[in-house]
Amino acid sequence: MSEFLTIRLNSRSEEKIQWIVWSTDQQEVIASGELSNSDELSLLTPYAQSRAVYILAPASDLLLTEVALPEGTARQINQVLPYLMEEDLAQDVDDLHFSVLQRQGDRVEVAIVANKLMERWLEELNAVDITPSAMIPDCLALPLIDGQSSALLMDEQWLIRRSTFIGASVEGSWLGSWLSSELAEQLTNKLKPSSETQLATDVDQALDDDQSAKPWLIHSFSSQLTEQVAEFDSIECREQPAELPMAILAQSLAGSSLKNHGLNLLTGRYKPQSEWRTHFKPWRKALIALGVLFAVMAGDRLLTLNELEAQAASYRQQSEALFHQVLPNKKRIPTASYLRSQLKGELAKLDGGSKSSGLLAELDRLQPVLQKNPQFQIQNLKWDDNRAELRVLMQADNFQRFEKLKSELSEISSVNLGQLNRNNEGLVVGTFILTNGGE
Repeated sequence: MSEFLTIRLNSRSEEKIQWIVWSTDQQEVIASGELSNSDELSLLTPYAQSRAVYILAPASDLLLTEVALPEGTARQINQVLPYLMEEDLAQDVDDLHFSVLQRQGDRVEVAIVANKLMERWLEELNAVDITPSAMIPDCLALPLIDGQSSALLMDEQWLIRRSTFIGASVEGSWLGSWLSSELAEQLTNKLKPSSETQLATDVDQALDDDQSAKPWLIHSFSSQLTEQVAEFDSIECREQPAELPMAILAQSLAGSSLKNHGLNLLTGRYKPQSEWRTHFKPWRKALIALGVLFAVMAGDRLLTLNELEAQAASYRQQSEALFHQVLPNKKRIPTASYLRSQLKGELAKLDGGSKSSGLLAELDRLQPVLQKNPQFQIQNLKWDDNRAELRVLMQADNFQRFEKLKSELSEISSVNLGQLNRNNEGLVVGTFILTNGGE
């Protein structure tokens, strides 16, 4: 990672949020700032594109501790751990997230945080399209110099890192009491009486050892610590160069502490998905737009295809209806090719096998004559293929028109006119018989 974004969240959504973009290649700040509350997280979305994102969780909302595992429970550590600590925790273990930071033998380093906080933080980030690569307790983002403790004042709170996996967040006004408590705990850890009668002797020995022991060395990145530890003879404060607090934390994250140790709260149910999603994120909007375009095009093609299929089905129904009308003796139409072949066969029969004879040829010669005599209406047509004879039943308004049409038809064919009759409507009806077409 050449550049990464670090965001320090808070216990409440309305509290300010500090952020920084650090370049490991240039060893400098690319951008930094402070948001008024979580509603402004969307301002960081552009910085999160194509960059790793590290979230600093407030240590004031966490419990960092060490737990001894009973024999035989190492394989079920995730299931056993909550119930090993149940009596020492104020909340129901089902409401807490346990993240194992390290395991050495029968002892594990654990970070504990409320599920509702984890869910709120991740929901706020997800809402603005920010996917964290890791979530680290902010106190454990402090650098460890020569394995010694370090401290940094941020927002009137002291972040103190005791070791790789142990740290705390202390209100500025409570720092003196916290230091006294830590010194007392160090002294207590030195007391290992073999029996109650030896307790007093062990205490005296521990006090004597404490007077000659090296002081507790704390590397401070804030000058205020020197004054506050002046009253403690057993604490030595060694000031470090003053820098932007978020820059100190970012530089430490860029170092070996995060790469070599599991300082990540995103475990178990909160474990991030595959890294390819991080690389996919900058292209997601373009790919989504492309996907929508493909979906629209596919939908349009599907709609067109459905319309064409419906149209084809309609044409087929019309064709079959015409087929049954022309060839009523044919019941089944297995394929479209069968329909075409049958109709072609019937057309060939009607054509008489020649372009100059047959029904079609006769109708072709009859058409121009009828066009010149629109007063006639054809009532019926009947073709006798054996006699090459076409009978046309026609209707007109008087007898004279029939004589005139007979004269015109005689020019194209041998024609006879049958008996003429007047129907109920007063129109004249008669049959023309055309034979020997073409003569």
